[in-house]
Amino acid sequence: MSSSHSTTFTTFYNTINGTLRTSNTTYTSTNPATGTTLPEAPVASSADLDEAVVAANDAFVTWKSTTWKHRSELLAKLAALIAEHAPSLTDLLIAETGKPRFLAQAEIQIAQDTLLHFASLQPVEHTVLDENISKVVHTTFEPIGVVGAICPWNFPIAMPMNKLGPAIQAGNSIILKPSPFTPYTLPKICEIAQQLFPPGVIQCLGSSDDDESHKLGSLMTQHPGIGKISLTGSVSTGKKVMAACAGTLKRVTLELGGNDACIVCPDVKDIEHVAGEIVLSAFLNTGQVCVATKRVYIHEDVYGVVRDAIVKKVGEMKVGDGAAEDGVMVGPVQNRMQFEKVKGLVDEVKELGYEVLTTGEKYGFDGVGEGKQEGGYFLPLMVVDNPPRESRLVREEQFGPILPLLRWSSESEVVHWANDTPTGLSASVWSGDIARARRIAAQLDVGSVYINSTQKPSFQGLFGGHKESGIGVEFGQAGLLQYCNAKSTYISF
Repeated sequence: MSSSHSTTFTTFYNTINGTLRTSNTTYTSTNPATGTTLPEAPVASSADLDEAVVAANDAFVTWKSTTWKHRSELLAKLAALIAEHAPSLTDLLIAETGKPRFLAQAEIQIAQDTLLHFASLQPVEHTVLDENISKVVHTTFEPIGVVGAICPWNFPIAMPMNKLGPAIQAGNSIILKPSPFTPYTLPKICEIAQQLFPPGVIQCLGSSDDDESHKLGSLMTQHPGIGKISLTGSVSTGKKVMAACAGTLKRVTLELGGNDACIVCPDVKDIEHVAGEIVLSAFLNTGQVCVATKRVYIHEDVYGVVRDAIVKKVGEMKVGDGAAEDGVMVGPVQNRMQFEKVKGLVDEVKELGYEVLTTGEKYGFDGVGEGKQEGGYFLPLMVVDNPPRESRLVREEQFGPILPLLRWSSESEVVHWANDTPTGLSASVWSGDIARARRIAAQLDVGSVYINSTQKPSFQGLFGGHKESGIGVEFGQAGLLQYCNAKSTYISF
């Protein structure tokens, strides 16, 4: 596509082999804050996927031989183009996700930072494993080929860059599939990318949430021309993807969900600050964050004061349509499917008589029964006081604006409860005694533990999960190597 192409934000395309394509089948999503219908987006066919895979493999032949420096420069230029289009991308992201403006702006900045992070990495050098007078053994890391990226709806710009950045920097080509719930911003970034990258290196194919005839994600996982699948999604979807990839033994990176525990010790300092951090972690992006705090275990000695501080902070958070109101901190649930799931938990809390500590003010129980309030998928911000540990609210990842608080008395029991889940993504520990916090953290079976901080992944640390929270890691050179095959060469003299 010509670098003179003028990008508009009202018409949307699949991107195949450097060209913008419409399709016979289209799909419309909904603004979750207003219920209004958004523009049509194209739905790719199996033939579109086949064409894209051929183009990606053809492009890979020459792309893998480009220099590390050249690929770094193009990633940096793509970050600059995203910055150039940030105002339009922000409005589009707010429309398709309902998130507040400050959060949409932050996500677009994270997307740029992610690309720049991978562009800044040093080249992957070969490693000499053995060297003597008769032989040399060394290992090189080579790009896999075509990567299929199945992307989520909660952060539809930022999360795909965790896949695009390392895949492209390592020398792969990539086909991205946005979630059908957010079919607008990622295709637009892929369209913009065509100004920089050769045809077939970066492609994007859309799907719909009722796409029974195509099932694009399933076709990608089974396609013999795709060498790796990278998924960010639910545990259940991750299991399906892994099973489908087994047919061709594809490499996989699975970044899945978690039921992330927060442990508050009796010697915690600055309770007001801690409460604010916990609330922000639990309710940011309406709780639709894989590393959001989803269970809070508070020591019995400070349970009352910490609980009250959390409730106070929740009451200060404004819920609403971030595009129409100032000061909004929390928007709607992003889609009808997730809304119904979280609403089921809300209804269960009411039916079982658990004590709810928050009223929700403007967005309370009164409007929830009808399925929508003020046109959007809004739910109250709920804090539940010490529900049963075996309740569904505690045992399952809520992925919505509802937070259980639980008491603990002994260190051994709270560690057991925190680990008593099939997932293991992240956790946080708050304590004035760093040695104690580190002792607890060392016993938690999760990929990341944050001491005196909520879950805030950074490029300096590897991000990945234990148990059913996924396979593989993201960020850094280790994250980039997820998109490479190792090759050992033996030279005898």
